[in-house]
Amino acid sequence: MSSGMRRLIVGSKEDDASLTMFRHFVEARGPEEVGDGLYADSSFVYMLVERRHIYCDNVDKDPRLSGEAFKDVVFLSRHSSSAQIKSLTVHPTGNFGPADLGGRERTVSVSDPGYMLPTLKELREAYSGNGYEITFEATHHGPYMETPNFYIEIGTTPEDWHRPEVLDAVLRAVESAHQCSGPTFIGVGGGHYMPKITEYAVENGIPVGHMVSKHSLAVTDRSGILEAIRKTPGCRGILVDRKGVKSEGKAIVSAVADELGMETVII
Repeated sequence: MSSGMRRLIVGSKEDDASLTMFRHFVEARGPEEVGDGLYADSSFVYMLVERRHIYCDNVDKDPRLSGEAFKDVVFLSRHSSSAQIKSLTVHPTGNFGPADLGGRERTVSVSDPGYMLPTLKELREAYSGNGYEITFEATHHGPYMETPNFYIEIGTTPEDWHRPEVLDAVLRAVESAHQCSGPTFIGVGGGHYMPKITEYAVENGIPVGHMVSKHSLAVTDRSGILEAIRKTPGCRGILVDRKGVKSEGKAIVSAVADELGMETVII
């Protein structure tokens, strides 16, 4: 394997959408097969894991990777929605409450704001069809990762997972995204899809790392906000959904921002 810093793409055999996305990446980019379930080219290493990757903590330490360090890790996944909302989503990993779906309890991973924002923007440019919500999601589920990482997901039915134009859009978004720099923010408040945070970040070019939904605020406290900030590289401020945070949550955010000397943007 090369000595340059590459990005790691992870697919799961237990997730039909993930496996389909992984195969699409490999077929489209034509990387060299370098091991069992392992492919590589000059920009990416592609690794397939046996079980659901939400349970694969620090997957970039897999022995197959021979100790290579990566810029970041991108997980390919299905998106589940009880409302059957068709969506293309990008989100950080971790838990502000119990670890019901992998990861560690009350612990979040290192987020990837420098790549999440450009990936979401590329995804919106790449998919020109109708009927899909293309958005950030709040931080949720595993795995626990100490390398910057995020999930990119297709929801919600097998038909969606196999649409060529959707698979192409995901591929383009990942391979075309250029890491952005500058101050980053966390987002606080709103529903699971963080609509106000998403639109404000996209419209103003603000890289956002961890996003704490109103549901997560109900199961965390000051320590959760501090954890989100600490695990968002370069964090300098907090975006707050004015109507998506109760008064006690706003008080916590304000106190943390004052303590750390951080900017607070109310939207």
